[in-house]
Amino acid sequence: MKSLDLVVPGLCGPLPNLDSLQINPTLLSLAKWLSRADKHKSEQKGFYPELALLFGIQSASVPSAALSMLGQEKPLGEGYWFHADPVNLQADMDHAILRDSASLDLDINEANALIKEVNEHFFEQGIRLVATDENHWFLNIKNHADINTTALHDVIGCNINFYLPTGVDEKFWKTFLNEVQMLFHMSDVNQQRENSGLLPINSIWLWGGGEIPEIGTPFKKDVYANHMLVKGLANVQNAKCLPVNDVESLLEKINQNTSSLVVLEDVFTPACYGDVPVWQEALDVLFKQWIEPLVSHCMHRKVAVRLNITVQ
Repeated sequence: MKSLDLVVPGLCGPLPNLDSLQINPTLLSLAKWLSRADKHKSEQKGFYPELALLFGIQSASVPSAALSMLGQEKPLGEGYWFHADPVNLQADMDHAILRDSASLDLDINEANALIKEVNEHFFEQGIRLVATDENHWFLNIKNHADINTTALHDVIGCNINFYLPTGVDEKFWKTFLNEVQMLFHMSDVNQQRENSGLLPINSIWLWGGGEIPEIGTPFKKDVYANHMLVKGLANVQNAKCLPVNDVESLLEKINQNTSSLVVLEDVFTPACYGDVPVWQEALDVLFKQWIEPLVSHCMHRKVAVRLNITVQ
């Protein structure tokens, strides 16, 4: 029997804030479908670990930085890779709230200038930053880094004091982050941003560290996604990952395949931000343009659908 794994992170919304939600036809239809489904609890918690599991890689700590670089066809070279995404920290008396750069109007020239300052300062320590675009930065270090980190999408709008790196090497990395913050505080880039009424990029957020993992169980699905991590996971498994462009062409491809994996991430960011109105608006579009046609088509063609939901 043909099958479709449909991964929709953030589908259940920003749960702590859903009391203010206005019930609409989309939610009623979704609830009706879910009430008829068989339910199974995943072995993993979170979007990235669940994705890795679907590709046969069983680990609660996913080396998403290296995999994301691979997914963008960037040369990795040797060493250990982290996401090192630019952020703004709003400090108060006893806490600091994080905002990611997607909401900060950072441009690539500013990103390159800040990265150059960091690379020059830490050159002798063998630490190097690279950017694949203005919002996605990566850190490379030759030696293994023994720390536990938290994904950026899990700390947006949160007090980061509860999510700082822990582990054997935490002292080194906390010192590194403090030095980066001092560099950024003195940077002409941030002085110009503040003069223009923009928030400064005053830190980076380290997460998703590791090296390319060993191939897990054999993978025989056809993959459709735009997410760079999914592309990297497919690359590791020697599988093609085709872009998700329009639902009609996707339906044609699913008809031709025995087993398909589709990742739709449209509601993930508003769920992470806890922005219920934006999430609900994105869900309406996603449901009508993608989820409803996909599920209805598969039910008509007797294609088994596994809807994978990760809760934010």
